[in-house]
Amino acid sequence: MLCGEYAVTIGVEALAVPVSVGQWMHVWEFDSPGEQHRILWEAKDRDGATWLNESFALPLVEAGGLFHGLQLWINLPRTKKRIAPQYQDLQDHDVAHISSHDGGAVVRVLAGSLAGHAGPGISHTPLAITHVSVSAGASVDIPWPREFNALAHVLAGQGMVSDDVAIATGQTAVFVDGDFIRVTANSVQDSRTSMFEVFLIGGVPLNEPVVQYGPFVMNSMDEIQQAFEDFQAGRLGRVPADAVQPHRP
Repeated sequence: MLCGEYAVTIGVEALAVPVSVGQWMHVWEFDSPGEQHRILWEAKDRDGATWLNESFALPLVEAGGLFHGLQLWINLPRTKKRIAPQYQDLQDHDVAHISSHDGGAVVRVLAGSLAGHAGPGISHTPLAITHVSVSAGASVDIPWPREFNALAHVLAGQGMVSDDVAIATGQTAVFVDGDFIRVTANSVQDSRTSMFEVFLIGGVPLNEPVVQYGPFVMNSMDEIQQAFEDFQAGRLGRVPADAVQPHRP
């Protein structure tokens, strides 16, 4: 069993994408002592995500079993550093799936819109978040907004991105100034996977200064100091009752 430590985060959104099936518990502390909000998030398959807007000093504990996945902090713009927290539970049936013409690749859109297919994730800046699976020897061209940058991280397998960049498990490539991204899987994959799995995310650059101190991500040292003062004074954010999206019975 793996247990997360108590943490207080401000100024970012935390996106967790599973690579394997598993589950973990999110526990949020509310303003009142002992008042908590608990959600057991279960990845029944590998194509969902959990997305938490931790914009305002949200105390959080994560706990669960052995789990293979990817977690990113998505920086929020200055004007949205202190908006109300929000939790999004995205399962595979929520996600938009796009197949290539030859059936050799599948693009899952978790947030944003690609080629007219919109993902269910609610973002606070213009972005696109996808999980791309390409069969051995296959290739797919993914349309990409020219004003977006892009980051491609390999979850499993090996191949090429944009024709000339060889990339393999655990490696990352960054792109700017283009209207599509080509992902090509090597004809032979290693024994651990039959697919070239790529997590592809990008958006409009914020072009703002970034100052980080532990889990606080702000735009200046003055704002970092204010975040510490807010935490020490007990001025914590909380998850509103209607902030769990999508609503599930």
